[in-house]
Amino acid sequence: MLDDVQFAARDYQHRARLGALRDPGRQQWLSLPVHRPRGRASAITEVCLVDPAECAHRVEATIGRLYGRSPHFPVLRGVLDQVRDAFALDDRLTTIAAVSTVALLRVLGWRGQVVRASTIPARSGRSERLADLAGHLGARVYLCGTGGARYLCQDPFARSGSESPAGPLTSPTARCGDTPARSARCGR
Repeated sequence: MLDDVQFAARDYQHRARLGALRDPGRQQWLSLPVHRPRGRASAITEVCLVDPAECAHRVEATIGRLYGRSPHFPVLRGVLDQVRDAFALDDRLTTIAAVSTVALLRVLGWRGQVVRASTIPARSGRSERLADLAGHLGARVYLCGTGGARYLCQDPFARSGSESPAGPLTSPTARCGDTPARSARCGR
């Protein structure tokens, strides 16, 4: 879990876009109000929910309203129970994110474990840091979307033993060094 990076208010760190059961194209946001103790400089680990009890109610009510009629809702109900319990125990966003993500993945059969990036020694550069984290976890490949492929440099990944920052559609044009801006950023 990349828990020690800067919190991005307009990202998916405290909100989710949910599609309606009968019409997934009809979507709505489920957002949780948060407090950033150091303002925009706050790391995700520092971010707390403004009102955990209200957040728990909001999650249960929204999920129940959108998916309560699904034949699979009883399984989801178990996940919601775990998440509700987490809201009662901790007001940190990282705790709620970890509990909800793991609970959903367990329903799908995942048996892995969550490792928080904040517990792993890593260099500070974007590419170096991700390469260090991937290498520490024994990853042979680091997958990212096209956004990451635009700013990550492949050299630290190659030196760590992991493959380059290749997204789902890997091509030579998605690798660092194709443009002057990326070449300069990667020290070339």
